[in-house]
Formats: sequence, structure tokens, C-alpha cells
Amino acid sequence: MEIRWSVHRTIIYIVAAYVALGINWILFSDLAVRFLFSTPEALTVASILKGWFFIGVTALVLYLLMKRFVLRNAEALLAQLHARQLLEAIANSSEDAIFAKDLDGRYILFNLAASQFVGKPLNEVLGLTDEDLFPPEQAAMLREYDRKAIREGRVCSFEETLQTSSGTLVFQATKGPLRDGDGQLLGTFGISRNVTQQKTAEAQSRLWVESFERAEIGIAISDASRNVFLAVNPCFAKARGYSPEELVGQYVNIVFSPEHRADLGRLADTLERSGHVSLESEHIRRDGRRFPVLLDATLVRAEDGSGSRRIVYAQDISERKRADAELRASEKRFHDIVEASADWIWEVDTLGRYIFASTGVKEVLGYTADDVLGRTVFDLMSQDESHEGRLRQLALFRRCLPFRDIELSLQHKNGSLRYIRSNGTPMFDGNGSWCGYRGLDRDITVSKLAELGLRDSEERYRTLFENAAVAILVHDGESGAILAANHKAIAQFGYETLSDLQNGDHWLAPPFSAADALALIHKARAEGPQRFEWQSQTCHGVLFWLDVQLQPMRLGNEDRVLAITIDISARKEVEAELLARHVELERFNRASVDRELDMIRLKQQINALSLQLGSPAPFALDFIAAQSASGEHRS
Repeated sequence: MEIRWSVHRTIIYIVAAYVALGINWILFSDLAVRFLFSTPEALTVASILKGWFFIGVTALVLYLLMKRFVLRNAEALLAQLHARQLLEAIANSSEDAIFAKDLDGRYILFNLAASQFVGKPLNEVLGLTDEDLFPPEQAAMLREYDRKAIREGRVCSFEETLQTSSGTLVFQATKGPLRDGDGQLLGTFGISRNVTQQKTAEAQSRLWVESFERAEIGIAISDASRNVFLAVNPCFAKARGYSPEELVGQYVNIVFSPEHRADLGRLADTLERSGHVSLESEHIRRDGRRFPVLLDATLVRAEDGSGSRRIVYAQDISERKRADAELRASEKRFHDIVEASADWIWEVDTLGRYIFASTGVKEVLGYTADDVLGRTVFDLMSQDESHEGRLRQLALFRRCLPFRDIELSLQHKNGSLRYIRSNGTPMFDGNGSWCGYRGLDRDITVSKLAELGLRDSEERYRTLFENAAVAILVHDGESGAILAANHKAIAQFGYETLSDLQNGDHWLAPPFSAADALALIHKARAEGPQRFEWQSQTCHGVLFWLDVQLQPMRLGNEDRVLAITIDISARKEVEAELLARHVELERFNRASVDRELDMIRLKQQINALSLQLGSPAPFALDFIAAQSASGEHRS
């Protein structure tokens, strides 16, 4: 528009000059004629015609000269207009910001892309400076870059982070000195390209590489068609006795033990169908050592059609497999002990219904385990159990507190009365909610009958005493001497007769000495029933553990203390082993959970990176959100 107006203005000036010159030429010609033909006689028609002919010829020559000058300038101006319009069209069609500034930093050129970045129309930007468009620190940075381009007299590249109408963006700017046709410095020009996405992708790519290299779980990327490693992280390579460089380019089956190389085919087939698979296999180290692994693989197809890649996370599960095997063995030993125990081990739900019962219930009440499942302890109570006792037991359950040595009278399947000492502890689920009780019941009918003085005759007493399922000894309340013992008690210490037991040395050093035993007998006589664990030895010197109950009683006019003992050596051994296994399993579980969480976080990072790069997320992690939602719902 500016050049077009310049053309029109030049033409007007030239025409005006031509008119003025023509008028002056006519006046000059008239004066010349009058001077040449100064007498009236000379002013003939011929002379007048010659004068005007002279004027016409000179006017025609002047017109031709002026026309050539006007057309030459008009064509030059129109060419400039066309070039300017072409330059503006190119600049405004570019997605890069194109601009120019004068020596005072005022914008004299600003294309459409640049105006969109600053959020202002073109006509408002021209004449403004960087201080008018950007924060002070960013404007100072741009000014310094302009000075550098002018100072060095060459085109320079800069990375600029600017606050724009679309937020904070990163630009790659190229700036140089702006000069006219004579080389005179006019200011600066520049082109800025938005490289924010590229910089973000580069940063995320660096994050992926760093995560890949530092991951504490083995990661391998392989070509799905050629079955060769494209990349492995240090953890993967080290676990197999290689360096990453030694594995890259090798066939994947090099790390599979010969018997498990078919797993690679199963993995590939499943990946082709579903895109993801988890399976257990066996890898082999360079030195031949084998170890079990858990493989979690995902198939990623390249959008450019260059092929598919397998991303495999490999976790060494040797410790977990070993711990699982040991746990199963420990559980079996514990189960065997539970089943062999004469005590009744049980579990009840929050309503008091039995949900587990060991075979010991048969010894205690004559029922099978299936007989009592679904029933409550109140269904088994005898008529002698008072209403208050039932309410007391119910209140104890509802408080969710552990209880110990609660005595109950239950009805045996044959109708007889059984006295039970019950111990229980509350059970809680993974969310900390009470879900019932677990406990142990022991038949104390013999000691209870002795306590109540239910000895109708010596024969009945002797029958109960000798045929009891537990070892029973009778001690003198003062000296602690063994006055009587049933067959089970004598055999427990490895003797054959009562006299052998009375004369034998089965005491150990404190706190399991004869003096310690006498002190406990005196305590039972003075304070009432006592229960404790005791270590002793057989006549052959074999150490064993006992669960001991001391019950004070009167036989005739004499103070006696009844001792009921149960060999718990096997249980103590299992408890010690279970404790050690529990500590080891806790350590392993913490390590396993940490590794699995690291793997999930790494997958989430890769999913996020893929989504930002416009690719689908390679890992299916919907189950995490589902579990979180389920957890919130349960809460």
C-alpha cells in the first residue's frame, strides 16, 4: 500500500512539473516570436504559424522525454511494490516468527506468526520494543542478543525462553545485522522457531535413557522379527554375566536355558495376540548357573512400519522361589504338629461361628472337625454353664481383646462333661478390621476334677490318673518331692518306674534347676494355679520342653500340688524356625514390593512419554486404577 501510494504521488509530481514547464515554455516561445518579429509588418500569418510550429515541436520533444522518465520511475516503484508484497506473503505464511528492528529496538517488521505468539495484532506491534511485549528480564535478554549480532557483524543463533500468549515457550532464534543497499546499518532482523515440543521430547528421552540405565530390574529391548537384542540395561546384563555391549546384537535365546527356550516361542505368540504377557521361565548365566525369572513383556509396533519391538522386564525370583518352598515346608510342619496335637486349635468369625477346627476336637469333645464347623461355642456349652458365663464370654468377643485361661464346661458328644481351658487372640484382615478369633482349647477335666475334689473312690481316681492323655505328677506341697506320677509322665522322662523317676537327675542349670522348680511349687500352693514353659532332660540327657500347669489341692489333710505336663519340643522348634522364616520373608517381601513398584513407576513414565509423543501407551496399567478405585470403595 505504501509503495502504491508512492507511485501515484510521483506521477502527480511529474505531471505537475510537466504542466508548469509547458506553460513557461509557451510564454518563453511567445516572447521569442515577438522579439524575432518585432515590427507589425513582420507579424504575418506565416511567421505566426512558424512560431507555433516551433512551440509544438519543442513541446512534443519535452512530452516524450517526460513520458519516458515517468514510466521508468513508475515501473521501478511497481517492481518494488511487487517484491514487497511477495516478501510479506512469504513471511505471513511461515509458522516461524519473522521480524526486524531499527537501531532503537523498535519493530519495523512483524509477521503473522510473531503477532500470534505475543497475542497482539500487527498494527499494534509495529513501533513497539521488547520492553513493551515481554517481562523485563526477557526483554533485557533479547536486547543483549541483538547487540551481540550487531557487535559481531554476523548471523548468530540463540535459544530463547519467552512468556507468550500460549504460555512459556522455547524458541531457536537466528539473528543478524540489517543493512540497506549501500551497506548502511539499519538495525537487526531475525527468525524464531518454536522448539518447545522438541525440547520436551528431548528431556523426556533423556529421562527414559536415565531410567533405563539406572533401573534395578533387568530391561531388554529386542527386535520381534529377528529375535536379537537391540538394547539391554546394565542390571539385565550383569545378572547374566555379560556387559550390555556383549549382548546387543546377540540372539535372545542366548539367555534362556536349553530346556526353556520354548518359552520364547510362547512369549512371542502371546505377544502377537494380546500385546502383553507375563510368564515364569529360566535364564542361564555365562558361567552356566541357572536361575528362575519372571518375564513381563510388551509388544510395541513402530508407526513408521519399521517393525515391532519387544520390551521385556526380567526379575530374578530365586529368593522368592526358595522362600516359597521353605514357607510351604514350614506350613506343612506346622500343620502336622497342629494335627498331631491333643489340643483343639480353632478359628471363629465375628459371629463366633467355627470356620476352622483341628482334629484335636475329636480328642477333646468327640466331634470331628466337620461336626463343629458353622456352630458356635455356645452351641457346645453344657447346661452347667451359667447364663452369666455365656454373657461374659460374648462380651469378651465383642471387645476384640485377647483372652487367656478362660475355663468353660462343654458337652462331650457322648453326653459327658468336659472342662476346657481356652486361650484366644483376635484376628484382623489387611485393612485392620476385626474378622474373628483364633485360639486353642485344652481339656483340663482331670485337674478340674481333682480341684473340685470329685474323687468318689481310689479306684476311680486311679483310673482317671493312669489313663489321662497328659502326663500328671503329684508333688508334696512343702518339699516338692514327687509322690506319684502316671505312666505317661514316667515315660516322658525316659524312665520305666516311678522310683527311677524319683531318683533320677533331670534338672538343668538355672532357671530350670530343682531350686527353681521348688519355688514355683511353693508359689502355686500360696497364690493358686501357675502355668509356664519348662526345659528338662531325659535320663539319656536329651533336652526337651514342657508346658506345665501347677494346681494346688488337698488330699486328706495334706497339701499337694498337681503338675500336668505336655511335651512341646516340636512346637518350640517349629516356632523358632517359623520366626526365622518370617523375618527372612519380611525382608524378601519388602525388597520384592520395592522392585515391583519401581517397575510400575517406570512403566507409567514410559506410558506418559509415549502419549506425549503421540504413540499409544505400551503398557496396560488399568488394573492399578481399578485397585485404587476398589480400595477407595472399600474405605
